[in-house]
Amino acid sequence: MFGAGLMHDCGMCPANSSDDLLYLMPWPSLVSVSYDSTNKPQNRGATALHMMGTQSPSVLAFAEQVLASTSLGRIEITVSNHCSSATPQLSMNESYELSVVEDAISLTAHSRWGALRGVATLAQLACSEQLFTGLQIKDSPRFAWRGLLLDVARHFLPMASLKSVIDGLAAVKMNVLHLHLSDDQGFRFPSAVFPNLASDDHYTADELRELVSYAADRGVRIVPELDMPGHVTSWLVAHPEWGTQQTAASRRFGVHNACLNPLDESVYQAVDVLLGEVAEIFPDEYLHVGGDEVNPSWWQSDPAIASYLEQAKHPRFAEPVFDPGLRDGDEAWQEGHWLGRSTASANA
Repeated sequence: MFGAGLMHDCGMCPANSSDDLLYLMPWPSLVSVSYDSTNKPQNRGATALHMMGTQSPSVLAFAEQVLASTSLGRIEITVSNHCSSATPQLSMNESYELSVVEDAISLTAHSRWGALRGVATLAQLACSEQLFTGLQIKDSPRFAWRGLLLDVARHFLPMASLKSVIDGLAAVKMNVLHLHLSDDQGFRFPSAVFPNLASDDHYTADELRELVSYAADRGVRIVPELDMPGHVTSWLVAHPEWGTQQTAASRRFGVHNACLNPLDESVYQAVDVLLGEVAEIFPDEYLHVGGDEVNPSWWQSDPAIASYLEQAKHPRFAEPVFDPGLRDGDEAWQEGHWLGRSTASANA
């Protein structure tokens, strides 16, 4: 019913049965197709991929992967801009056009990122046997950031599972995998400078580089996250000198009483190093540093930190609220103060 409504909104012929629907996700920007009793998908013979002009190996490899079991005949893929960035970015051009005629299927795109999206659409149409002659699609994303977050800190996933998720993202034209690499329960990033931070189950630098490459070949960005200044029990088990109080290893789900010391310059130096190591492996223009769920009492229970916060902070944003699901002014200010310091090196 969702598909039928979308088709109606796009000014297409009304759907008379389920056979009239195009099973596409997400729905393209513009679709033109004629439905009648004579327009049925035809047997086009063995799929034959042809890169027109300059080759785009990643597009060709992706097409070979997802169209391997199809019989679509001649497919001509043209990428007009062969100087697009080596890795996917927020500003990448993902537009494409798809045209189905009797003797060939034509896919044209400004960049290889758009060509990858067009191949994904083609695979969906092939799966549902809906490559009608005369079908034309012009598509570009409504949202530049279309992502999924995986919490591999609490639930470690092997590389094969991560690659399978990336394949799934590419299949439905999503373009961001957010990797939550650290939390109270685990630290999955391999720091060369602080190797004892890594949990027993963690990724190697080579594995993460390979994952970035695998994702890029499918037009998927990987945005890494190291959560701080709270959610750092796993950090403080390895480096208790970075915290404000003693803590112990824990696999319990939920918020833990552990946070980094905002007055210790060595902590900021360590964060600088860690974020630098993350940036060396993950080329995306964004990285995530958490910045959530620091209970004000954790810092205010330390006399030195409490005194500093009282002297340095602006007037309260609001009186403390008593709903535990809401954040008060102290918490917002303290987290903002930390993020301003800890992300300075990442923005440099």
